[in-house]
Amino acid sequence: MRMKAVVFLGFFLVTAAAGCADGVLTGNQSDNQNSADNGANNESNGNSENGGNAENGGNAENGGNAGNSGNSENNGNAGNSGNSENNSENNANGGNNGGPCDGVSCSDGVCDPDSGDCVGCIGDGDCTDGVCDESIAECVGCVEDGDCTDGVCDSTNAQCVACEGDDDCTDGVCDTSIPACVECAEGEGCSDDLVCAEATATCVECIDDGDCDGGGKCHDEYPSCVDECCDFTSDEIFGGAPFSQDRIDIAVSPDGDPIIVFAHDSSGEIRIADGSSSVWSYNTAGEYDESAGLSDVRIEIDAGGEPHVVARSGNEWLYLWRDGSLWNEENVWNEAAGSGGTDIAVDSDGNAHIVGLGSGLLDVYYATYRADQESWERESFEVGEEDTSLMAVAIDLKSDDTPILSLAASDLFDGTSSISIAEYTSTGWDREVVASDTSEVHYSAVGPDDEVFVLHRPAISPHGGLGLTRDGTGSWTTESVNDEETADAIYFDLDHRGDPHIIFHVSAEAAFETDLAYTRWNGADWETHIPPDSLLGQASWQRIAVDDDSIPHIVVYDSEEEAITYISVQ
Repeated sequence: MRMKAVVFLGFFLVTAAAGCADGVLTGNQSDNQNSADNGANNESNGNSENGGNAENGGNAENGGNAGNSGNSENNGNAGNSGNSENNSENNANGGNNGGPCDGVSCSDGVCDPDSGDCVGCIGDGDCTDGVCDESIAECVGCVEDGDCTDGVCDSTNAQCVACEGDDDCTDGVCDTSIPACVECAEGEGCSDDLVCAEATATCVECIDDGDCDGGGKCHDEYPSCVDECCDFTSDEIFGGAPFSQDRIDIAVSPDGDPIIVFAHDSSGEIRIADGSSSVWSYNTAGEYDESAGLSDVRIEIDAGGEPHVVARSGNEWLYLWRDGSLWNEENVWNEAAGSGGTDIAVDSDGNAHIVGLGSGLLDVYYATYRADQESWERESFEVGEEDTSLMAVAIDLKSDDTPILSLAASDLFDGTSSISIAEYTSTGWDREVVASDTSEVHYSAVGPDDEVFVLHRPAISPHGGLGLTRDGTGSWTTESVNDEETADAIYFDLDHRGDPHIIFHVSAEAAFETDLAYTRWNGADWETHIPPDSLLGQASWQRIAVDDDSIPHIVVYDSEEEAITYISVQ
């Protein structure tokens, strides 16, 4: 009952004060106003000694006014109109009235002390990635170009990008759909003789045949033009050359010049013909025993343009190489077999790798000349099975200078041959048979992507067609190059794309009459071309080398003219 009286009295006194300017109660009660007569210190109001509401955390300074503290439930301060409901729930310590954060922590982002709101960031130090965009108080990728380590700032998406326009690219153009600086986009960025391949954003020679001049074809696998073929021209290098066996070869220098090696019987010299100028020049690489003869001549050009030659004279294998203007000669070994028994390759360090067939039926000889040490490393090993005989060998190198041998082994009973590939490993030669029922006539080469090719002919008689075995798909496959013509004396080389260029004999109707044939892969099909009859009489022991522009260079022995003849193909 007493509580109700006090409350009523408080209400009454407040009302009276509002209407009496000179009344005893003015509303400015001191801290000692909590007298027993006014009931200010009672259980319901919970006023402390200074009039504070201990339960609700009211304003101790103003809330002690017995005249103004009439609402004990809300503890409202009439002078300040304080909202005790919000104050008690959101600011229990009587602190920040500006927002939901307490000035110390936020569940996401940081607390802005000015607004009291939780925001993404106030400064760059609040961002683990990117920078702070203070206008929206959020972490973004960038605000200006200077925020980007590479590229520029895309202001629309607030992210660093490679470019927004062509001016942002030091090379090429800006493909805004990516965005990135590319070689070309939407047909722009390529010179007049190139077109833009949209799929790869690169400038290429062609996308289809219409992009190639003069009837050329656009390669199916590589975006480059294969020129229309062929114009043949011939140039007699050396006349009056009685000829037998395999005594000429050709290679191409790094500058694209043909270099030819041949035997000069009347002098017993091994000669080099250089086609770097309009007039062929000659020099002597070495000499051989005329009574023993010379055969199995092979030439290779190193990265510095110097020629390396290997040849068989009797039972001796001769290695000759040029260092500047000086020719050097070494005897590799004194074991030799029949025709087709040697080959040479030169690695990136200028070391010569020479392979030959020994006097035994299955003996292979392999030697490496270390140019920097002026020393030889030699070994021999057997290849094949019982009742077989090795008939031919060739060598090439992979891009890491690993030697690859191709070997033709003939069955002594039925005369058919199988061709195997042997790769040099840390434990020796790893060999596998890659083609069966072939002739011993074959040659091999390694392409720019280390794909191994072996060209051969079938074992049937007459020797119809040509077969090409390759390992480009991860397993060995064989395809027919030409199954309509009879082929002999086959030889080939690969261009910079890895496409084969093949030279061989095509037998005519009359016995022992042959035509020279040139076959190439044009990017879509095999095509064969026959030089005109007026070009030369009868070709034999032809060789081919292809330069970096995919132009083939051919050397043949013209048996009718007894001349060594160079043939260019355009």
